[in-house]
Amino acid sequence: MPKVSVIIPVYNTEKYLEKCLESVCNQTLSDIEIICINDCSTDNFREILNKYAADDERIKIINFPENRGAAAARNAGIDAATGEYIGFVDSDDYPDLDFYEKLYNRAKETGADVAKGNYKSAKDGYVDEYLNEKIKEDKNNFAYAYCSAIFKRDIIIKNNLCFPDLSDMEDPVFTINFALAANKVEIIDANINIVKRENSLTSCVPDLQKITDKLKGLSIILNVLNNNAQISINSYAYVLAYWFWQTYINSIKNTAQDIRMLLALEITKLFEKTNHQNEILNEIALKNEFLAHNLKNNNINYLINPEKAYRVYELRKRVKELSYA
Repeated sequence: MPKVSVIIPVYNTEKYLEKCLESVCNQTLSDIEIICINDCSTDNFREILNKYAADDERIKIINFPENRGAAAARNAGIDAATGEYIGFVDSDDYPDLDFYEKLYNRAKETGADVAKGNYKSAKDGYVDEYLNEKIKEDKNNFAYAYCSAIFKRDIIIKNNLCFPDLSDMEDPVFTINFALAANKVEIIDANINIVKRENSLTSCVPDLQKITDKLKGLSIILNVLNNNAQISINSYAYVLAYWFWQTYINSIKNTAQDIRMLLALEITKLFEKTNHQNEILNEIALKNEFLAHNLKNNNINYLINPEKAYRVYELRKRVKELSYA
């Protein structure tokens, strides 16, 4: 049994694939298997993938007959994996060479079901440590950055965990469900380098499909948390605040008016289904006071037209601060 199975969906990342495979194949932890899923790429990735597979018997290639998306690719990788732990790498990213050794050793030393490192920006080297600090407070705060971790395969199999068939938000659904099922999440200083690119798979999904899947994913997360008695109020508020904020802010940019209207209507409906609304609003306000204010007051028109509404909101806020207001 390999110590870690590394799952890499491959879709139109020819420019980045070689660096990704180079970093995974040369890990200081050599007892790994590398499962690459060809999701019907249209670029010239095949030559690169076949070259590495010919030189490294640890590489397994799964070929999809048609494009099925990243969620299906990761699920196929999970089904094929035989490792004690499973890690995920997007094919445009690359882990530090000691990444999996550090994670695996810490997991074995502590008996953790998850060992988690950091996302490091490949562009400027920035590492945001806030999430890891939150996870140290409560394991159930692990709600994103899943590629920075390894997950015990037995937990995945026992709980029938998988990535839902969505073009977006599939990874937080998996991560949150695993965190809830895990007994222990261990944090370690180990980095995977994340490349931000404009033509990623998610950015190529049409606006309406992307918004719909974001809302579906948020709805799934809400239902999971509403039906799990073990999660604390603090973690409930933190996780939902993060994903309400992400769903709204990342989706509202550069979209048509009718799509903005759909988003605003549905996100307010979902918010009404949450528990502990004041705690969620307090968490959202730390990131975006404007969004918190308008969710609290159900100001749908402001949510549909954030640029204009934000200017009005700031003016009203300023007037209240003046001594004669």
